[in-house]
Amino acid sequence: MAKHPTSADSKILDRIRAHRRGWVFTPAHLADLGTRNAIASALKRFKANGTIRQLARGLYDYPVHDPVLGLVSPSADAIARMADSGKDISSFFSGSGRMVQPGESPLVAVRAIQRVN
Repeated sequence: MAKHPTSADSKILDRIRAHRRGWVFTPAHLADLGTRNAIASALKRFKANGTIRQLARGLYDYPVHDPVLGLVSPSADAIARMADSGKDISSFFSGSGRMVQPGESPLVAVRAIQRVN
């Protein structure tokens, strides 16, 4: 059954699609579209059906699908745009499992493109 066009899910999906594939975002980028719980639930559903991908705790992207490589990791530019968006990124976890401290780069939270053999 389709969601009502004014539901939080529909608004969130419209926002994600409007930014096009490769967009890196946090739930804070969607805060004006619903309650925290509604946004979290929608992101969980979109992650489960493959619409979005969770890169790290609180960090998502609308993945690019390459016909040869499959899912492509987000570009450094996309991550930099997200980091420069003015949203609070101080609670991201690094690849080592420790919290990224304010002033550190969130880039450590994203895996590099894996080598294709």
